[in-house]
Formats: sequence, structure tokens, C-alpha cells
Amino acid sequence: MAPRKGLTTTPQPPTEEVENPATTAVTPATKVLIRYKNAVRDLQLTVDELSQVVIEGVSESTTKVHIRRLTHENERFRSALEEYQAFFPNEEPDDGLRLAARDLLFRLEEHAESFSATRPASVIQPLPQHPTSICKLPKLELLTFTGKLEEWGLFWDSFLSSVHDRGDLTDDVKLRYLTSVLRDEARKVLGRVAKKTVFF
Repeated sequence: MAPRKGLTTTPQPPTEEVENPATTAVTPATKVLIRYKNAVRDLQLTVDELSQVVIEGVSESTTKVHIRRLTHENERFRSALEEYQAFFPNEEPDDGLRLAARDLLFRLEEHAESFSATRPASVIQPLPQHPTSICKLPKLELLTFTGKLEEWGLFWDSFLSSVHDRGDLTDDVKLRYLTSVLRDEARKVLGRVAKKTVFF
């Protein structure tokens, strides 16, 4: 059969049979080498890509994303490198990539710090906290406890469900509720213990 007009045929090189990786046993050293090469490739791609970015022109949120990405790739590389050096102790890996990643990470972190340094102080300072003693507790119908042992079970079950187990109340509010329902001997005991103990 003659070739069609306009098409040329080029001789094809003989094809080599490639071993099927599913049927070939992979040694632990080969797995380590593959992980190391993949980590090197990924870190190199990240470093190359981020080196093209003008860091000073990047927003704060984008800078944080770059830092997280570079940190992740760097950690993966470091882990693969340690494993590689354990399997191949006589090999001296090139340190240039690690140093380039470290320098780039330093520049990104320095740029991220510049955002917090330029914010007005009122933005990063917490709002003033009002002391809790000023606000009134919402009224809850709670049983009181005088210190009598026979009252304890009923009182504690009621207090647990109404106050103690509530996630929306802070520990100091819970303590204030407790002190508001204690009477007589129970109140005196709590006063002595409160001086020595942190509650809730």
C-alpha cells in the first residue's frame, strides 16, 4: 500500500518492552528514592513559582497561603530527605534547594510581619473587657443548698442541668450562680475552699 499524498512515513525505532510496575517488585529503597525525587520536584516547582512572584506586591492573605504551601512542601522534602539519607548514607544531596526554600520562606514571613507592623494599634488590641461583677445574672429558678446531706442529691442534679452543664456560661458565671444558691454552712464552706481552689 502506497502512502497517501502529503504524508511521509518515518521509520519508527524498535520499541523496548517496559516492565509492568504492577508485576515488578518494588524494593523499600526504590520507594524511598521515588518519594525523595517527588518531594524534590514538588519543592522545586513551588520555589520556582514563588520566586517569580513580586512578594512586596502580594496581599496579606495570599502571603499566608504561600507560606503555608511552602512550609508544607518544605516539611515533606525534609522528611523525604531524612529517609533518603538513612537508606543512602554515602550520597550527598544538593543543599541548594533547601537553602533556596528557606530564604524564600524567610522573605515571605518578613513580608507577612510587615502587615501587622503597619496596622493601627486599635485594630490589633483586644477590646476592653468589662468586669463580670458589673453585669447581672439572668434569673434562674434554682434550689438552694444549706449543707444538709439529705438535700445534696436533689440540689446537685438541679444545679447540673440548670447551670453546670451549660456551655454558654463561663466558669466565673457558674461559680456566681453556685454562690448565690448556697446558704448557711454550705456558703461558709465554699468561702473557705474558694480561697485555696480554682473552680470549674
